[in-house]
This record gives sequence, C-alpha cells and structure tokens, in this order.
Amino acid sequence: MTVLGAKKLILLIIFCLGCILLRAQQSAEDYVNSGNIKGSQKNYSGAISDYSNAIELEPKYGLAYFYRGAAKEQLGDHKGAITDFDKSIEINPKYGLAYFYRGISKFGIEDKEGSCADWNKAGKLGCSTANQYIKDYCN
Repeated sequence: MTVLGAKKLILLIIFCLGCILLRAQQSAEDYVNSGNIKGSQKNYSGAISDYSNAIELEPKYGLAYFYRGAAKEQLGDHKGAITDFDKSIEINPKYGLAYFYRGISKFGIEDKEGSCADWNKAGKLGCSTANQYIKDYCN
C-alpha cells in the first residue's frame, strides 16, 4: 500500500468513526423530531422506528410513546397504539391528548365504553376536541 493509499484509508476510518459517534450523540428529542417529520410526510413506519429509538434512549419519555401510538393508529394498529398511549398516560397521567387518542384507538376496536371514558377524562383535562366526540358518539 502506498503512503497516499494509507492516508486515504485513515481518513475513511476517521470519517466512519465520526458517523458512529454522531449517531451515538443523537438525543431522544432528536429522534422524536425526526419521527414527527416522517409522520408529517405519512412515513409512519419510519416515524415509529425513530420514536422507538427515542424510547430506547429515554424509557420515561412519555411524548415518544404518545407519538409512536399516534403513528401506529395511522397504520391501523389499534392495539399497539393503545399500549403506547397506556404507557404515555402512566408516565404523564395529566396529558389529555393521550386519553383522547387512546379513545380513538379504543373506538377502532369497538370499545365504545372505553372510548367514552377516555374522551370524558380528556375533556376534564382540557382537551376540548373530546367534547365533540362525546356528543357525537357517547350520548
């Protein structure tokens, strides 16, 4: 190997190590932001992957569970969404949107009673959108 070839190889190794370190430095919030962008582009599978990476880094990151649940709901995975909304609520029981969206997921599996209970809780926590769902589906 020539000196020039060895220098190129060393530069390539340094570049690869830099990429590895950059990935390791990506925060849970970075993954959530990336997931939100993918979700807005209707790339729900990619968003779920990013939210899962965020959760792996910070298992108590309630918003990551919430967003992952919303992405799963978009893909029709009602039960998976409910599991994530449950975890989001466990971490932050005063997050009204998690109850609201869990209600939507429960409605998707024909659990009207559970949906209405979640929408009522969401409404009490300040999620005004829930009130219309209660009016339309629970009375």
